[in-house]
Amino acid sequence: MEQLSNRRVRDLLRRDRDRTIETLDLLLQKDRQEFPLKYEETLATKTSTKELQSMLPAVVELMEARFGIAWPTLPRIHRSVLPATTLTVCGGELLKGTAIMSYFINVCQPLVGLPSSNAVLYLATASLFAEFTLFPQTHYNSLSGAITIGCCYGHPVDGSVAHEAVHHLQHAYGSSTLPWKRAFLEGHARGMARGYIDQRFLETDDHMYRSFTKVTVDEREAVRNWLDGKRRVPGAHALGNALFSIKEYAEGPGIYKDVLLGKPVFS
Repeated sequence: MEQLSNRRVRDLLRRDRDRTIETLDLLLQKDRQEFPLKYEETLATKTSTKELQSMLPAVVELMEARFGIAWPTLPRIHRSVLPATTLTVCGGELLKGTAIMSYFINVCQPLVGLPSSNAVLYLATASLFAEFTLFPQTHYNSLSGAITIGCCYGHPVDGSVAHEAVHHLQHAYGSSTLPWKRAFLEGHARGMARGYIDQRFLETDDHMYRSFTKVTVDEREAVRNWLDGKRRVPGAHALGNALFSIKEYAEGPGIYKDVLLGKPVFS
């Protein structure tokens, strides 16, 4: 699949700064019209592993129909059993526990290499850490091919399942797990999951699905303010979300399939 570096994502957003800001403003205006963005955090939604396993095929089936691309395999999925923990890392950015573990695994995996017994032992140990979810933030582990779902605050859990299922699809199409290519993957997953969420809202008229709009607005605003010189560089999710939002606005949702097929969507 096509995959750009974080630096390239930033460069593309800055290349035509005024037009990027203009498009983001149009998208933000549309978001605010569709959903008033009054957001109240509700009690954490806890879904059992059995419920998640039953939910996953329907989530994937809807996305396959919407985007015209099939999942070669389904990931394993389970629920985290521990309360969420948050750690502060470099730059003051907050990462939840499992995200840190997954980041550690995904960064080290391609660097360790498999020929030596030490590397095999390391990878086996890392996989065990991920499987027993010592840190319970929602994430996809490309090493074990499993999704862990933590607590979902104020929105339906299937939206999170959709996002992580896209990461499994990306991995099947040869995505890199290197951290300096993360923004592109997160933007791609954000966009496909947003397509799922929009479809579910149309089918159910359940306004809980619109709570995901709050995340989208926050990320688009972060990028807009960065381009306007009002804040530091946003995180990978925000950068990727903005890049794919603008491209989808210009060319339609077919870009998500094209990226997986390796077509030069952003060249």
